[in-house]
Parts: sequence; C-alpha cells; structure tokens
Amino acid sequence: MDRPFNPSGLPPMTRRYATMGLDKEISEVMKAIDVFLRGSDNMLLVIIGPYGFGKSDLLDDVEERLKGLNIDTIRTALSLSMSIKDFLISRLRDRDPSKPMVIMFDEADELTRAVLMSGGVNSDVKNAIMQVTGLIRAILEPKNYASLLNLKPSSLGRIMIIAAFTPQLYYSILRNSVPDVFDIARGRVFKEVVIDDRVPYWLYEAIVENRLLSYSTPERLKAIKDGKISPLWPFNRELLSLIYLIARRMENGQASPRNLIKLTSKLFEMAIENNGQLSVNLVLSFVTSELGKYVNLDLLNELKTYGDEVLGVALSGIPVKANSNIELTGLVEKVKVIEVNPDNPSELRKVNNVRMIYGKPPIIVDDLRNLSIEYGSYYTVPTDRGIRLFVILPPDANLEGFVGYDAYILKKGIHDKLLGLVSTEGASVDELGNFIKQLAAMKPVDVAGRIIGMLAKSDAIKVQDGLRVAIVDNVLDARLAYATLDNPDKVASIALNCGVKVNGQVKYVDGLIALVINDQVLTNQLNTNLNIKWCNTYDASQRILLLSYGSDSIEELRNTLIGLYVLSRFSKVPSEYSSQVQVAMRFIERVSAFRDSLRNHILQYTLGLPRRREGKRDAIRGIVESWIEGKVDQQLPPAFRCGDKPCISRVESTLVNYLSNVGKPIDERELEQIIRGLFPVQLWREFREHDLVELMRLRGLLHDHNGKYILTVGDGFRRAVEDTCSRIRELSKSLDSGITININGVNLTLQASLSNLQGSVKALEDECRLLMTVIRNPSEDDLKRLAKINLRLLDIQSEADEVKGKEGNLVNEIKTIIGNLNTIIDSIGGEQGIRAELKDAVRAKVNELKGLINRVVGNLNGLSVDKAYEALKALNDNVTREINRLRRELEVATSILLYAHEYSMITMTLSKISQLINEGDSVLKGNTSTDVVDSIVELLSRDSLEDLEIALSEYESRVKEARARLMDYINKARFKVTKISNSINWLRHRGLLNQDVAIPSLNFTNLNELRMSIENLVAINKLIASKLSEISNKLNVPLSVLTYIASNGPNVGIDEVVMARELGMESKDVVNYLETLWRAKLVEKRYVS
Repeated sequence: MDRPFNPSGLPPMTRRYATMGLDKEISEVMKAIDVFLRGSDNMLLVIIGPYGFGKSDLLDDVEERLKGLNIDTIRTALSLSMSIKDFLISRLRDRDPSKPMVIMFDEADELTRAVLMSGGVNSDVKNAIMQVTGLIRAILEPKNYASLLNLKPSSLGRIMIIAAFTPQLYYSILRNSVPDVFDIARGRVFKEVVIDDRVPYWLYEAIVENRLLSYSTPERLKAIKDGKISPLWPFNRELLSLIYLIARRMENGQASPRNLIKLTSKLFEMAIENNGQLSVNLVLSFVTSELGKYVNLDLLNELKTYGDEVLGVALSGIPVKANSNIELTGLVEKVKVIEVNPDNPSELRKVNNVRMIYGKPPIIVDDLRNLSIEYGSYYTVPTDRGIRLFVILPPDANLEGFVGYDAYILKKGIHDKLLGLVSTEGASVDELGNFIKQLAAMKPVDVAGRIIGMLAKSDAIKVQDGLRVAIVDNVLDARLAYATLDNPDKVASIALNCGVKVNGQVKYVDGLIALVINDQVLTNQLNTNLNIKWCNTYDASQRILLLSYGSDSIEELRNTLIGLYVLSRFSKVPSEYSSQVQVAMRFIERVSAFRDSLRNHILQYTLGLPRRREGKRDAIRGIVESWIEGKVDQQLPPAFRCGDKPCISRVESTLVNYLSNVGKPIDERELEQIIRGLFPVQLWREFREHDLVELMRLRGLLHDHNGKYILTVGDGFRRAVEDTCSRIRELSKSLDSGITININGVNLTLQASLSNLQGSVKALEDECRLLMTVIRNPSEDDLKRLAKINLRLLDIQSEADEVKGKEGNLVNEIKTIIGNLNTIIDSIGGEQGIRAELKDAVRAKVNELKGLINRVVGNLNGLSVDKAYEALKALNDNVTREINRLRRELEVATSILLYAHEYSMITMTLSKISQLINEGDSVLKGNTSTDVVDSIVELLSRDSLEDLEIALSEYESRVKEARARLMDYINKARFKVTKISNSINWLRHRGLLNQDVAIPSLNFTNLNELRMSIENLVAINKLIASKLSEISNKLNVPLSVLTYIASNGPNVGIDEVVMARELGMESKDVVNYLETLWRAKLVEKRYVS
C-alpha cells in the first residue's frame, strides 16, 4: 500500500501529497510553458538540482498541471542501458503535429554515475552523451536533423523538452562537451530553472505534516480537528527537530529532502510496530540503530542514567518543558522561549537587541529559506498564520509584549559533543560572543568605523566631526580611502581634493568607499545622485561608492560587521552565523566589484617606460620623436599609441584639460602634486611625476615661464615660442664669449671652441621666428614644430654643454697648472733648511723662473683652451724638471757645505789630539769655508749639477780620510788617557796632588764635544807635567824617569832592567834614581811605585 513516507525515498505510484518548497520553481516552469504555447517554436528548458532535492516531484507537479492544458506529454528517463530512441520515434510518428507536446527527461542521474564510475568522460560515456544530445538536437531542430530519426520535419513541430539534470552533469559535462546545445548563452537552452537546495526546518516539518494529512483517514482528521492529536502524530516537534539536526550533520550542514524523508519513514515504521507510540526508549533505539554513526553513543548512554526527563531533553532539537529539578544534574540549563512574527520588523528588532546583549547574533529574516533551526538559539515552525520564529533566550531576559514559556535544553557544549559537533575553535566562539556584546553597545558610526578598519586592515582615524577615514596605499592597486560619513554632502570636499585632508595635508587616493550613517532618517533619504566630479575631472560614479545606512538599515550594518568578523576568525563558519556571513559576502562582493571597476578605470591612466640602456631621458625623447615623425617605434609604450599611430596619451590630455580649468601658471612642485592626485602614480613603472612634466614640456604642451608652467594649447603658445626664441638668441651669444682666467696675478684670455655650432643655432632661430606667426590655439602640427625646435635646442645645448664641460675641465686644469707652478716655485724659495750662504743664489734662480713663466703664459692669450692647456702642461713639466734639478743642486750644495764644515771640525780636533799624543803637526790641508761657498754659488749660477756632484764626491773622500785619521788618533789617545789617569792617581797617592781631577771620556760622536774633551785632557797632561817637573828639578831626577813611574800608577812593581831598556838608560843609573826617589819616599824599596 502507498505510505506517506517511502523507506527508500522513492516517489509513490499515485501521489496524494502536494509538492512542498518548490512553488517558485514550478511557477518559472509554467511561465516558460506559457511562452511555448504562444508560439510554434520548439524549446528546451533545463531543471538543475542535486540528488534528492525534488527534481522528480517538480516534474510530477508540472505533469499534473499539463493535464488540464490539452498538451500531449511524454515522460521518460535518459537511460544508457535502454534505448529510448525507438520509443520516442514511435510516439512522435503517431502524434498530431498541430497539438503541442512536452517531453520530460527525468532520471538523467545515470549519466552522472557513469562519469563517476569511469573516472571521467571516456569514449563510451562520450558516445552515450552524443546519443542523448543528438536526440535532443534532432527534436529541437527538425528542419536540419529530422532525418536522423527517420521522421518528417512536420512530425517534430511544437515540441518542448524539459530535462532535469544534476549540477555536475549539466555544468561540468554537458555544457562543456556540447556547448552548442546546453548553454544558456551560446546554445539552445531557453531557460535554466535551478532548484533551491535550501531545506530549512520549517519546510521539513511542513512536508511531514502535509504527507501525514494527505494519507489521513476521516477519523484521524476529526481527531486533529477536535484537538485530540497533533497533525504531526505519531511524531512530535521535539523528535523531528532532532532528526533534522542529525540529518544536517550527516550531510555536512545541508539536509536534503530525500534523506529527511528516509529517516522519517524508518521512524514511522518503528512507530507503527509500536502501536503508534513513540516512547523515549523507542526513540533511543531508533537513534542508536539508524543514527549511531553520527551520535556519540557513549555520551547518550551516560545521559540515559540520569533518567527519562534528561534523556527526553537530550533527544530533542528544541527546548523541552520539564521539572526544574533536572537543572541539578548540571547537564541542562533553563531558557526562555518566545514566539516572534518574522514579518514584524519591530518585534524582530527588539529581540535582536536583547540577543546581542547576551552575545548572540541578530536573526536575519530577509529570506525565510535561510531561517531554519540553531540549537539553543532559535527554531522555525509552519503555522496557519505563516512561518513563526521561536527565539531562545536566557531565563532572565526581559521582553515585554511577547508570549513565552520556560523550558530546558542541554548545555551547548554537551549537545555539540553529543552530535559530534565539537569545534577546535571554541575559544574563538567565546571571543565572538564577547564581540557581539560590545557591538550591542556601539553607536552605528562606531560600527561603520570598525567595518572600514577591517576592510583597510588599519584603524580608522577621525578627521573631522562626522568623518572617519582609513586609507590604503598599495603600490600594486588603487589608492583607496574608506570613510564613514554622517552626510553624503561631505563627499564633495574629498572628491574636490582628490583625497582626504589628514593633519592639514592631503592624502591623495584614486577612489572612495564611503559608508553614510544616519540613524535619524531612512536609507532612501540618504541615497543621492552625486552631481560632482572626482578631481573636477572624472565621473563620480567611477571613483566613489556610497553605501547608505539609515535607521532601517542599522541592523544590516551590524550584521555586516559580525559577518566580517566571523570570516576573519573562523576557517569554518558556525551555522548560527551563516546569515551574517551571507550579508558580509554581499557587502564584500559589492566592494570588490567597485574596486575591480575602479582598477579597470585607473589602468587607463597608467604610464610606463621600457628599460633602455641609454636611460629614462632618452626614452622620453624617443616618445616625442615618434610623435613628431608619426611612426610607431617598437619600444613605444602602448599608452602613447592610438591604433597604429603615435599620439598624445590619455594622461597628458586629462592633465591639459585640468590645467585649462585652473587657468593660471603653476610652479613645478604644485604641478607634481596635481599629477599625484589626478593619476595612479603608484602604478606607473619607470615613470614619475617629473617625467610627465618633462614629456609634456618637450611636446610643447607645457612651457616653463619664469619658474612656472603654462599651457601652450591656448594663449600660452605665443609666450612659449617667444621664450624659446629668446633662449636660442642667448645660446648664440654664449657661443661667442671668450674664457678669462685670473689666478695668482696671472691674467689669461682664451678662445672657446663653440663657433662651429653657430650655423645650427642660426637655422634654429629662423624656424622659431617662423612659428611666431601662430597667435593662439595651435594645431597638433604647430605643437610638433615647437617640439622639434625644443628637441634640436636641447641637442645644441647638450653639445655646447659638452664642449663647455670639457673646456671647463681644461680651464680647471690650466688653473691648477698655473697654481701648481707658483706653488712649486714659492716652495723652493720658502723651503726651510736652505743655508744662509745659498739663499741669494736660490732667490735669483726663483726670480728667473718666475719671469720665464710670466712670459710664456702671456704668449698664450688668444689661443684655444686645448692648445693653451697643452702648452701649459709642457711648461709645467719643464718647470717641474727645473725645480727638481734646482732642488737636487741645493741638496748637493748643502751636503758639500756640511762636509766642508765637518772637515774643518775634524781638522781642529786632530790639531788638539796631536798635542795630546805628541804626533807633531797633524793639520789637514783644504780650502777655507769662504772659498767653498763662493765656488758653490758659482756652480749654482751656472746650473752645473755635474760639477757640484764631483765636488761633493771629493769632499766625501776628504771627510772619509779625515775620519779614519781621527779614529787612529783617538785609539792612541785612549792609551795616553790611561797613563794620565795612572799619573793622577800616583800623584794623589804620594800626596803631591790634593785637588780632584775628572778624566774626560773620548766616547763622543759629536766633534765639538770630542774636541772639548781632548782640550781638557791636554790641560790635565800639562798639570801632570808641571808637577813632575817640579819633583825632577828638586831631586835632580830626570823627568822621563818620573813620568815612567807615575804613568804606571801607584803600588805597581818596577823592574829596573825593563825600565832602563824602555828609557834608554843604564840599569845602574836607573837604580840610583830609584834610590833617590826612595829616600824622597816617592817609591817603595825593591821597587814599588
């Protein structure tokens, strides 16, 4: 027998129930059928829907409606295993061609399954698709393809095909494989009807109720009318809501009608077996056996131990009335449930405000298909009065004017764990609740500020009352200002300034996204047409997006912020916030569409230069040259092309129009700021603001007059030409001027090498004078002539500058050489260490060189700079050589004088030391110092460096010889010093000398000190001789004997034989003398000195 719910989810043979939830789709199909019936054309309509979402039910309903329209109907499946071609041919051959026919192709899912099983569109599947599409094409186009069916074209007139496909089959396979048939734009499809795959809870309950009522006996209907049973009996809302939540969990958040019906059918069968009674144990058994895979059975069994009341709460998707004692378990919580009419904005606003205070998101009812059920938050049910919303609030929520009741639900965490919904983002959910609580207390303008801050990824700053701004500078995208306004009129100042004033300085942007917030007026009162232009240039609609939020849109504003917040924090959106996310996505799509449009618009105003080896300046020049010649160079950027011809770019034209409206000269800094505001300079590549100014100046579009730029497209053209001619004349004068050098008293006038450019300058001046015939409003050819003059003037100026640069370098070199000559000469005259005897000779030599230099430099007047430089360079080399020679001569002369002085000192020292050692006359022969100086001065005056070096060599030899003799004498003197020291000691020992006598050293390198030491030794020697002479005379002992004894020192044994031999005396005489000295107590007996 037919049942309300088929256990396999199949449609019944005879359908008693109405199709639910497809009213919109059925209406679209019937409208298409009306269009078909008004003509004689064949048509193809496609119905698209996933598995189990009611494609067959929709066709059932349409088929039923067609029965009353006198239309032949064929309904069949697009099967691969059964040939439908023969079946259709037989039916089409027998039909009345004058009567319209509708062919319905259902159950095309088999094609999808074939693709899935084969892993793609292989040859077999492709052949099957071609057969199906060939059949459809033959029916749609009988004129061309009727022969494929062996039918007359007349047999295939007035046929409409309605084909139901899954999205995968239609979009991925048919539309890609056979676009000439299955494509709404290029193919034969008249209309696509997409089944709404959203199945909210209220629709599921309505389907169940409808089916139960459709199969109810009169007795059941009477029981319902009398209120004895519910229309849902044997089910109840608590159980159906649980089934729905589990089904949604099974299908990843989207419940399908087929799955819901199958689950309901299984529970229905279990209820019939239990005499129509759905006890807690029966439901527990159903959940365990049928849904155990999607339910935490361990937790469910644990909840069972707390009793049927707790289990009843757990096995319900909505709050349940129960005894308050169950709160003591700690598993459930008390809530307040209130009924709300979703069609009443006032009621909904009050409830949403309360929900936000408790950290719950507002409920959005713009589309009832989006309003379903969220555990612990709300649920929807169908009633005779329409869809009703039941909102779940904390028990202490105070809402007057609403009907409600107290009930109990599982705590959210336990429920989620029961259904396997435990999220790893629990902390973020708590954070989101706190955010919504804060949002409840926010003013609308603060909400808008947070939104633009999230869009710009930076905090909005308050610029002035009623205006907050967040600016995004992106070198790869448009510069955008996100703003909140309390009045759309404030947009005008931003548009006029091309940006926003922040701290007195304009931050230039390319576009504005403004949220206009005013909760005192309605949204439509804020919507206005902007009769302004962005930067006084662009259409405001291209640069400004106004999003208005009046008092009737504040909830939408808050929902937008919540949705943006959720998207920024969650990888998987909680189902409770799906509506807010949808609002946010619509907002983002609108903003993104504007940004894409803005980007496409500003890309028309981008400039760039190819990278050239020669540099940016030459690239800009190349653009102007291509424009003048009218030829497109391969390296000419696209922005400067109009088709196959070079042209003035859109950017330049726009700037010209802007400056025309300004109507006054502008300095370069202000002009660059205007460019920065007008154009997306951040997107320009290898091209900056000053490059645009330079380009337009070379083109002749702009002219620099007295430090300010004027336009040449109007009255400024004549001024530009006059200034250009004046510059050419000034250049001509500068080419004739000489170069004067004045340094250190040297005056030199040289000739510049620019005369060869005079011919080019004269020709250019003639061209410029001819252009002065244009008074105003020059043509493009006139601008090209001026640009050509500008370029040629630059070339000549560049050549002149290059020559001047080279000559300037040479002039600097000349100055350096002249200064160097003077410095070198002065350095010789002022050098320290020149002997006084040579200064007059050196001074004469320096004066001679100075005179020579002045004469040579004076002869250079009138020469070209390069020739003068070469001459001075040679002079510098010669003078440097002379100075070096003179310096060498001075070095040699000084060395000779030093050697002469040293020789003189050695001579005097030898004279003294010879007296000490009794060497006789040891004075060396040589010239006097006066003779030496005279000879050196004579050699210096004759520049005889060679003779000086010979003299130096001679003096080196003399000094070397004198030093050797001195060393020999010093060695002899050291022996004499020993004897003197012994004699002094002997005299002091014998009491003949009472004074202290210090013996000088001979270890001196300084000749003066050595001479002084020798003189002291000579004096001491004389003292000893005097003392010994006195004794000799007194005792009549020879002085030589006394000297011999004293020189050995005291207490030294005396061998009279040796003594006699050394003194050349007889031994007996020596003995007699010693006896005399013994008696005088000057020696000791046998004998000691």
